[in-house]
Amino acid sequence: MPVYQLNDIVSNGIGPDNLVILEKDAFLLERTNILPPFFRSINTFCKNGLDKVISILLRLSETIKFPWVIRVEGHADPQRIPSDTGFGSNWKMGYDRAYSVVEYMISKGLDAKRFYIASYSSYRPGPYPNNRRVSLSFDYAN
Repeated sequence: MPVYQLNDIVSNGIGPDNLVILEKDAFLLERTNILPPFFRSINTFCKNGLDKVISILLRLSETIKFPWVIRVEGHADPQRIPSDTGFGSNWKMGYDRAYSVVEYMISKGLDAKRFYIASYSSYRPGPYPNNRRVSLSFDYAN
């Protein structure tokens, strides 16, 4: 099974009403009620959206014969971060967003070896406020 088929399988499994959406070969968590400004951990909306994805990946992990990983990318707003948030920079905020998603997915049973994290700070913006997002994409493991 090619990696791109994982997108199709997960997308079909989660359905159109899920909080996780497929766009340009990546699953996005980007709505403002899911990722509010300066959040440190994922909320119930985000967990509900991820649970279907996790369930599908747990089932698939037993049948997929090639080594695969999930790239988790964190993004942030270009706005200045208040000093009382504890983030220090948009780089750290983007990383923390991605890390909180990975941490949750691992806590639900996915193998930690399947993940890697990237932070793009505010340098790959989407339409505001959608640059407040985490994206998940599949890749072959090296």
